[in-house]
Amino acid sequence: MTDTTPEVFEFPKKEELVHHYEMMLLISGNTTDEDAAKTFSEVKELAVAAGAEMTYEEVIGRKTLAYSVDKSRQGSYFVCEFDLISTRLPGLNEKLRIRKDVARFLIIKKHKRTAEEIATEKEWAVKREEYRAKKMIENATKSQRGERPSFKKVTAEETAPVADEKEVNDGIDKLLGDDVTV
Repeated sequence: MTDTTPEVFEFPKKEELVHHYEMMLLISGNTTDEDAAKTFSEVKELAVAAGAEMTYEEVIGRKTLAYSVDKSRQGSYFVCEFDLISTRLPGLNEKLRIRKDVARFLIIKKHKRTAEEIATEKEWAVKREEYRAKKMIENATKSQRGERPSFKKVTAEETAPVADEKEVNDGIDKLLGDDVTV
């Protein structure tokens, strides 16, 4: 007896790609720092439940906002990086969008950073903050003394000499050789 069932065409399954993402969270300033940290850990658990593998996390802390968000001018910032299968990202986005304790969030696809790159970025951040602090102290002491920052004026003699057209043409002829005439 022969099988009379028709062959069913099946589409090949899409390859599930794992991408590296960075997520920044803004938690409203109406919450305490402990509640904000708890919310951040709950959000990380949501990501892990969706299949994410956390690779980096940082607590930026409470900052003043440029405009009011959820009737507050302050908010707590958190950043984390994770690897996730790309088809699961919309589900995570939806779960974060529904949460009332997360004022704003942004998830972007990013290249994966090595531990060395993260350490270098932190070193540069420390150097920037040290430089800013140094400049603030200098400006504060100058303003206390009633001084203004001095700017050096550049005179015409200090600028590089400008070559005339004949010198430029002679230089080009010398580089190209004697057989070229203009």
